[in-house]
Amino acid sequence: MSTITVENILQQVIQLPRTEQRRLAHLIEAQQAQPTKPPLDKRVPCEPMPDRTREWEWIAQHEHEYAGQWVALEGDRLIAASLNRMEISAALQTAGAKRPLIHRIPSPDDLPYIGI
Repeated sequence: MSTITVENILQQVIQLPRTEQRRLAHLIEAQQAQPTKPPLDKRVPCEPMPDRTREWEWIAQHEHEYAGQWVALEGDRLIAASLNRMEISAALQTAGAKRPLIHRIPSPDDLPYIGI
């Protein structure tokens, strides 16, 4: 069983007649000259952060009604509210919201967050 190496190929090329060597050189040049496809750009295009002023104003006005709950807002429109974050995700899929703000409104009974 022979192993293909550059040295083995070079030995075979040397044994070719001059015309075939030139033909091989042209084929290699033509192969290298063919444009290669650029890699597909799979990055997500940059988008500016949406203005969340209306959402934060809504939260300031209604936080006492939804204490301890997750809320999903688009502008000043409440899309969903629940104690369970997964229910918010399910509601967003059915509502077809584009870029909602999802936020948990803290409850007065919540223990303080200490970063652990």
